[in-house]
Amino acid sequence: MVEFKYLIQEETWNEVLKCNEPNNSFKQFMNTFTYYFNTAFPIKVKFENNFTENKWITKGLIISRNKLRLLHNIKRTTSLSIEASKYIQNYQQIFRKVVTEAKKKRLTDMFCHPEIKIKQCGS
Repeated sequence: MVEFKYLIQEETWNEVLKCNEPNNSFKQFMNTFTYYFNTAFPIKVKFENNFTENKWITKGLIISRNKLRLLHNIKRTTSLSIEASKYIQNYQQIFRKVVTEAKKKRLTDMFCHPEIKIKQCGS
Protein backbone atom coordinates (compact mmCIF):
# COMPACT_ATOMS: atom_id res chain seq x y z
CA MET A 1 0.00 0.00 0.00
CA VAL A 2 2.87 2.35 0.82
CA GLU A 3 4.51 1.63 -2.53
CA PHE A 4 1.27 2.38 -4.37
CA LYS A 5 0.81 5.71 -2.57
CA TYR A 6 4.40 6.63 -3.34
CA LEU A 7 4.02 5.82 -7.06
CA ILE A 8 0.80 7.85 -7.34
CA GLN A 9 2.33 10.84 -5.55
CA GLU A 10 5.44 10.80 -7.74
CA GLU A 11 3.40 10.83 -10.97
CA THR A 12 3.18 14.31 -12.53
CA TRP A 13 -0.18 13.67 -14.28
CA ASN A 14 0.81 16.14 -17.05
CA GLU A 15 -0.62 13.92 -19.79
CA VAL A 16 -3.96 13.75 -18.00
CA LEU A 17 -4.09 17.52 -17.51
CA LYS A 18 -3.08 18.29 -21.12
CA CYS A 19 -6.07 16.49 -22.60
CA ASN A 20 -8.92 18.80 -23.65
CA GLU A 21 -11.40 15.98 -24.09
CA PRO A 22 -12.80 14.65 -20.79
CA ASN A 23 -13.05 11.06 -22.11
CA ASN A 24 -9.43 11.07 -23.27
CA SER A 25 -8.34 12.60 -19.98
CA PHE A 26 -10.18 9.89 -18.06
CA LYS A 27 -8.71 7.14 -20.27
CA GLN A 28 -5.20 8.50 -19.69
CA PHE A 29 -5.85 8.70 -15.94
CA MET A 30 -7.16 5.11 -15.83
CA ASN A 31 -4.23 3.81 -17.87
CA THR A 32 -1.74 5.46 -15.53
CA PHE A 33 -3.63 4.44 -12.41
CA THR A 34 -3.97 0.83 -13.61
CA TYR A 35 -0.27 0.66 -14.48
CA TYR A 36 0.79 1.75 -11.00
CA PHE A 37 -1.85 -0.44 -9.35
CA ASN A 38 -0.61 -3.53 -11.22
CA THR A 39 2.98 -2.59 -10.39
CA ALA A 40 2.28 -2.22 -6.65
CA PHE A 41 -0.15 -5.15 -6.40
CA PRO A 42 0.94 -7.84 -8.88
CA ILE A 43 -1.31 -10.80 -9.46
CA LYS A 44 -0.10 -13.82 -7.53
CA VAL A 45 -0.59 -17.14 -9.25
CA LYS A 46 -1.76 -19.83 -6.89
CA PHE A 47 -1.97 -23.44 -7.97
CA GLU A 48 -4.90 -25.36 -6.63
CA ASN A 49 -4.11 -28.76 -5.28
CA ASN A 50 -6.68 -31.26 -6.48
CA PHE A 51 -5.25 -34.02 -4.30
CA THR A 52 -7.97 -35.99 -2.59
CA GLU A 53 -7.04 -37.63 0.64
CA ASN A 54 -7.52 -41.38 0.87
CA LYS A 55 -9.52 -41.53 4.07
CA TRP A 56 -9.69 -45.28 3.98
CA ILE A 57 -5.95 -45.52 4.66
CA THR A 58 -5.80 -45.81 8.43
CA LYS A 59 -2.84 -45.60 10.76
CA GLY A 60 -3.01 -49.38 11.20
CA LEU A 61 -2.78 -49.93 7.45
CA ILE A 62 0.26 -47.66 7.25
CA ILE A 63 1.96 -49.56 10.08
CA SER A 64 1.14 -52.89 8.43
CA ARG A 65 2.40 -51.64 5.07
CA ASN A 66 5.69 -50.55 6.62
CA LYS A 67 6.06 -53.91 8.36
CA LEU A 68 5.34 -55.67 5.07
CA ARG A 69 8.01 -53.62 3.32
CA LEU A 70 10.50 -54.51 6.03
CA LEU A 71 9.63 -58.19 5.75
CA HIS A 72 9.93 -58.03 1.97
CA ASN A 73 13.40 -56.44 2.23
CA ILE A 74 14.49 -59.11 4.71
CA LYS A 75 13.15 -61.81 2.39
CA ARG A 76 15.06 -60.35 -0.56
CA THR A 77 18.37 -59.88 1.19
CA THR A 78 18.63 -62.98 3.36
CA SER A 79 17.80 -66.63 3.04
CA LEU A 80 14.95 -67.44 5.41
CA SER A 81 13.57 -70.62 6.83
CA ILE A 82 10.42 -72.15 5.36
CA GLU A 83 8.38 -71.01 8.37
CA ALA A 84 9.57 -67.41 7.98
CA SER A 85 8.79 -67.41 4.25
CA LYS A 86 5.32 -68.81 4.93
CA TYR A 87 4.77 -66.16 7.63
CA ILE A 88 5.66 -63.39 5.16
CA GLN A 89 3.46 -64.89 2.45
CA ASN A 90 0.55 -65.22 4.90
CA TYR A 91 1.10 -61.62 6.08
CA GLN A 92 0.94 -60.41 2.46
CA GLN A 93 -2.34 -62.22 1.82
CA ILE A 94 -3.92 -60.88 5.01
CA PHE A 95 -2.73 -57.36 4.19
CA ARG A 96 -4.26 -57.54 0.69
CA LYS A 97 -7.59 -58.69 2.15
CA VAL A 98 -7.58 -55.92 4.77
CA VAL A 99 -6.83 -53.27 2.13
CA THR A 100 -9.63 -54.59 -0.12
CA GLU A 101 -12.11 -54.54 2.76
CA ALA A 102 -11.05 -51.02 3.77
CA LYS A 103 -11.67 -49.81 0.20
CA LYS A 104 -15.08 -51.51 0.13
CA LYS A 105 -16.00 -49.95 3.48
CA ARG A 106 -15.01 -46.48 2.21
CA LEU A 107 -17.20 -46.90 -0.89
CA THR A 108 -20.09 -48.07 1.26
CA ASP A 109 -19.66 -45.07 3.55
CA MET A 110 -19.60 -42.72 0.57
CA PHE A 111 -22.96 -43.99 -0.67
CA CYS A 112 -24.56 -44.11 2.78
CA HIS A 113 -23.66 -40.59 3.95
CA PRO A 114 -25.47 -37.80 2.06
CA GLU A 115 -22.99 -35.13 3.23
CA ILE A 116 -20.34 -36.68 0.99
CA LYS A 117 -21.02 -35.46 -2.53
CA ILE A 118 -20.28 -37.74 -5.45
CA LYS A 119 -19.64 -36.17 -8.84
CA GLN A 120 -21.96 -37.69 -11.41
CA CYS A 121 -20.77 -38.10 -14.96
CA GLY A 122 -22.68 -36.35 -17.71
CA SER A 123 -24.64 -33.90 -15.56
